[in-house]
Amino acid sequence: MAKVPSPEETAREILDIFVSRFKLRAGKALRIRDFNAVWHTLELHADDFKPGMEHAAVQGWVEVLPGGELFKLTDAGFTAAATKNDMAPSGASQTSKPVAKTSQASVFKFEPTWHGIGINLPELWRRAKEKCWPGDAMSDKEIIRILELAKRNALPDQLNDNSVVSLAVVKELYQANYLSGIDASGANAMCYMNLQITVPGREYLKKLKQERTMSRIKKGVFAAIVTIGTPLIIAWLSKYLGLSK
Repeated sequence: MAKVPSPEETAREILDIFVSRFKLRAGKALRIRDFNAVWHTLELHADDFKPGMEHAAVQGWVEVLPGGELFKLTDAGFTAAATKNDMAPSGASQTSKPVAKTSQASVFKFEPTWHGIGINLPELWRRAKEKCWPGDAMSDKEIIRILELAKRNALPDQLNDNSVVSLAVVKELYQANYLSGIDASGANAMCYMNLQITVPGREYLKKLKQERTMSRIKKGVFAAIVTIGTPLIIAWLSKYLGLSK
């Protein structure tokens, strides 16, 4: 039977989002859309957010800024997040969250043909991508674009909600010390001024571009192997299993 999490349990998930997901420290803030981006991946319902945030505010873990769209992690919240694994909710023992089991498709499939065996190319391609190209390709593409603009001093003097680049990515790069400048963000909006690429940012850009080049090579090699190898594998299996005519 499904269990509705208590406000304290949800509040601790909120702290975990601050510290573990976004790598933030006390004094940093998240917008409501930041929580929305990861909320359902934690198997939490939208209705759980409000009581959880209210509990976090009452405990002094999170400060709800004017407008109710921005939430700042306090010193007490950062400390509570760091000790999350050592603390259980009052009146209950700490239990691990069950992990849902997912069925995995087979690379081989049975077909209504004379030999009856084929290769499940979509599944084979999915597994190859997970192995060879982990991560978010679209995010990497935006990171490279922003760092390239910064390297050429082509970023606008001021970046805000009306900018053509992703402020969420800019924020991550700024907090990771890949970009330097002025964080002029307010309670209701993000704003960065006079951004420049740092030495670590240049090294990170170089690394990403190298990984992107290798990824393209891997894709080309894999596509060639699948194109040439699949008919040979099917023919060999058919002969080995005595299915060929």
